[in-house]
Amino acid sequence: MKSKLALSLGAAILTTASAGLISATPAAAAGYEHFEQVTCWNMKYTHTSWSGICNVPFGHARAVAECANGKIPKGAWTGRGSWKFGMSCGKSRMGGMNVETKNN
Repeated sequence: MKSKLALSLGAAILTTASAGLISATPAAAAGYEHFEQVTCWNMKYTHTSWSGICNVPFGHARAVAECANGKIPKGAWTGRGSWKFGMSCGKSRMGGMNVETKNN
């Protein structure tokens, strides 16, 4: 497995928060999540950040989040391979997260 670090924030939101707590699917609660063509495992969540190992089989992917302070910065796209994704909203609470993908 290639070990690469991709820290990024972005605009597309998959999981939303209720009262500042991240809502997760049963798979996410078990530490596994699927985003279109990207599969992530060892998912960990806090009130302000998330991390996981993600496999990008084709195309490009990047981590995405929405912070409670309204900031939506975006990070660099990653290519094929297994990546350690991680993201933090700093001192602001994280309202949602996703992995955004594109096929080129």
